[in-house]
Parts: sequence; structure tokens; C-alpha cells
Amino acid sequence: MFFAFKYKPATGDSVRVEFSSKETLEFEFEDDNGFEVKEGSLKNFLVLINLDTLFSGVDLSNATVSEDGIIRINDTTNSSLASIVKAIWKNRAKVAMMMMTMTTLMMITTK
Repeated sequence: MFFAFKYKPATGDSVRVEFSSKETLEFEFEDDNGFEVKEGSLKNFLVLINLDTLFSGVDLSNATVSEDGIIRINDTTNSSLASIVKAIWKNRAKVAMMMMTMTTLMMITTK
């Protein structure tokens, strides 16, 4: 997975942040009324991820900035932050699954 966004520190200009991970996301859609998507019939779908929520609790102020001015968060650069983001993602995804009460339930899990 890959996310890119701008981070505005307390002082200075905005900095591009790139989070990447080899982990995969699995989406499962269910409906009590029998909603079914057959393999190969779904060409595109849109998933909105609130990056403010995903990265809340992650202090980017001490992150290492690369020579090109980008904060990269992955398994080799700012790896401690990558671990925090992954833990937040997994925890929030589980909480979101328990709290959803819509007819169509979208469950987000990571492998």
C-alpha cells in the first residue's frame, strides 16, 4: 500500500510524506439482503481513507527527512513510525468493523 500527503509542521513549509508497506489490504463487502459481486464483475471501486485518522497519534516532527525533502515512512526509513502506523491501521480497522451499523458492511483487514 502507498499513501502520500503533505504535512505542515509547526514552523516552516509543508513537507511531502510518503508511507509505503508491502502489506496488503483485503476488502470484504456483505449485505443482509444478499448483495453479491461475482469474481471479475467488479472493475473499479473507491475506498476513502481518512489520513488524519490513520496518522493521528503519529508524531512526524522528529521524522527523518530525505535529501530530496520527502519524509518516507517504510520498513527501512523511519521504520519506528511505520510500525506505529501499521498498528494504528490494524486497530482502527477492527474498531471500524465493530462500529459499522449500515446495511452494507465494509470490513477492512490487513494480512
